[in-house]
This record gives sequence, C-alpha cells and structure tokens, in this order.
Amino acid sequence: MVTMSVQEKPMLLNGEVDNTKDQPESRLYKRRWIIIFVFSFYLSSNAFQWLSLNIIGDVILTFYNASLPEDELKRDMSLDWLSLIYMLTYVTLIFPSMWFLQKKGLRVSTLCGAFLNAIGAWIKVASVNSDRFGVLMFGQTMCAIAQVFTLSLPARIAAVWFGPNEVSTATAIGIFGIQIGHAMGFVVPPIIVPHSEIIEDIGQNLSTMFYISAGVSTIYFVVLIAAMNLGCSYAISTLLNPIILFYFKSHQKDAGFIGLTIILSGVVGSILSGLWLDRTKTFKGTTIGIYLISCIGMVVYTFILKLHRLWLVYVFAGFLGFFLTGYRPVGFQLAAEVTYPECEGTSSGLLNLAAEIIGIVSTIGMRALMTNVSIFAANATVCAALLVGTVLSAFIRPNYKRQAAGKEMHSKMEVEIAVEIDEKSKLNLDKT
Repeated sequence: MVTMSVQEKPMLLNGEVDNTKDQPESRLYKRRWIIIFVFSFYLSSNAFQWLSLNIIGDVILTFYNASLPEDELKRDMSLDWLSLIYMLTYVTLIFPSMWFLQKKGLRVSTLCGAFLNAIGAWIKVASVNSDRFGVLMFGQTMCAIAQVFTLSLPARIAAVWFGPNEVSTATAIGIFGIQIGHAMGFVVPPIIVPHSEIIEDIGQNLSTMFYISAGVSTIYFVVLIAAMNLGCSYAISTLLNPIILFYFKSHQKDAGFIGLTIILSGVVGSILSGLWLDRTKTFKGTTIGIYLISCIGMVVYTFILKLHRLWLVYVFAGFLGFFLTGYRPVGFQLAAEVTYPECEGTSSGLLNLAAEIIGIVSTIGMRALMTNVSIFAANATVCAALLVGTVLSAFIRPNYKRQAAGKEMHSKMEVEIAVEIDEKSKLNLDKT
C-alpha cells in the first residue's frame, strides 16, 4: 500500500535548513508487485473459462447434440449463450458486486470470485455427457458470476497499492491476466479437443480439458487465500470460430491461433498503453487515437477475410488486437479520471457494465446478420459501431479530476512541510 511520510530535513553548518529535499515521500511495499501478478494470474483462469467453449463451437454442437434444440438457429444461439452468459450476469449483478466490494473490501471480493470460479469449473467436469448441456451451462454460469466479483478490481488494486506514476502500468498488468486467459482460451481447446466424428473421443478430450481447467482454477483459489493480506471485442471473440470457418473450411485450429494472435498483440498493446499513460497523462488523446486505429483495423480485417489469404488474416488480426484489446487499460484510467472522487472499482464496474450490454447486443445482432444476411454485413456493423465510438470519444470533456486532486494534495503537503521546517528553524535559532 501507499503511505505518506514527512521526514526531518538535515541542518546545514550555518544553522539553516536544507530545503533541496523538501518533497513528500511515498512508502511503497515491494510485495505490491507480487499481489498484482498473483491477481493477474487468477484473472487468467476465469477468462479462459469464457471463450474456451465457443472457439470449439462445432465440436460442442456435435457432442451435445442430444440435449440441444433441433432448430439450427436455436442450436447456434444455445452455443452463443455459453459466452453471452458472462455478459448477462455482469449486467445483472454489477451493482450488488460494487456494493459488496465497498463493504467487504478487495480480499473478500477476490476470494469469493476465485471460489465460484473453481466451483463452476468442477461442475463442468460433471457435464461430460451428450445429454448434459444444461449442466455445462450451469457450470459456465457459476464461472460468469465469479467474474462479476473481480473484473473491476485491477484499477482498484492499482490505486490502493501503487504510487501515482505506477497506477496505469499496474492496471495494465492486472488486465494482462485477462488477456492471457483469453489467449489460452483461444489456442488450447482446439489442440486438446480437435474435431472428431467419434463422440467417445470428444467426451474424453473434453474431460481432459475440464479437469485441467478445474485443477488450475482450484490452485489459483488456494494461492489467493495464501497471497491476498471492455463490447465489440466480446462479439468478435465469441463468433470468431464461425467467421474463420466460413472463409477457411476445416481450419478450427487456425481460428484458435488467430484468437491467440489477437490477444497476445493486445497484451503488448495494453502494457505499452499503460506505460504511455504513466508518462504522458494524455488520457483523452490516447483514447481517441486507439479507437480510430481500431476502427481502421476492423475495416481492413473485414476486407482481408474476403481475399482468402490466411497469413494476411493473421497479420491484420494482430494489428486489430494490438489496439482493440489494448484499449482496456486506457478506458479504465480515463473513467477513473473523469469520475473522481468515485472509487476506481465503481468507475471500472460501470465501464464493464456498458461493455457487457454492448457485447450482448453485438453478439446477438452479429449472429442474426451472419445467419440472415452475411458475415461481411456483420463485420461491417462492428466497423460502424467503432466509428460511432470514435466520434463519441471526441465529446468527452478532458477534466482529469484525479490528477488535479493529486497535485492539490501534493501542494498542501509541501506547504505543511515548509511550515514545519520554518518552525524548527526558529526553535534552533532561539536555542543558539
């Protein structure tokens, strides 16, 4: 945590006080880095649960065929809800979770989330039977509820444990875990659970993946017990499998690796944007820049798909991910600035709430467009949404209240230090 202290200043030989070091000092505990990294790794286990099923959507539909509707659209929507449930639970439970965070604090909120995540993972282990899609959905719902307790915490942990010049970087590290989880959710499932026409093989492979996921989630929960003292991208991630398979038949693994490319480039983008904000404090300008480039990247990505050049899809998916996924820490910090003195957890929660609502609408809308019109029309709609977001970002008033409050507090402390030094100087002069 951060604690402020005022130290006595050394006297010079002539009895005057050395004022060259009259600066308030922040005491930062070294274990703050351990805390943010442990928390980041926990978030990765929950983020993995979100996308690990939709990226092998064709396999899930084959295996759970007996417990799914016969209508094709209803079957596809049942699959989509394995992802949408994350967004719906967030929209439903965000305000109770923010109240819980305010009342119980970081430790209890994180432990509750880790516990529910582990429980949900073990429920999915019990769902490996072709007539148990409902059990699978229940386990996924438990994991979705778990994310509500923790998704808003990176900004809050950064504000409590880190200095003013480290907050954006620490937030980016916290979000780093989410993106790593998404990356693993894209690349691991197609490898462990490849497409097969043999139901028994699929069941065995699903069991392997679910046991690994449950074990990792449980380990993170135990580690947290010992260690603890954003919406268009959602729709793209959820529907990446059918989009890639439409243009590139039988490339399930490539769909996963393209998702991995998007997320890993986003990891780099998040870290660099955090470092950039710590140095420049240009929150609004960075927001508009990233939004605009994301829009351009999505336009290029949409047309690249029609060329049927897989290597180009990888390249521009990485470009898109760098900015689209890298926007998260920028959005969190801008929200914290303009909503101060509300706590960072509240602003992050509201930001995620809006993202989840847009994610639900975007996913359902894209699925309807993909089924009834074309995949190109669905991608074009995302481009339009990003363009609207770019324009709306320009109207955000750059009133950085948190920065102003920090400067004001710093100035007051300097005045208090100067008064204290002056009083001590007078006492020393009286003694002489």
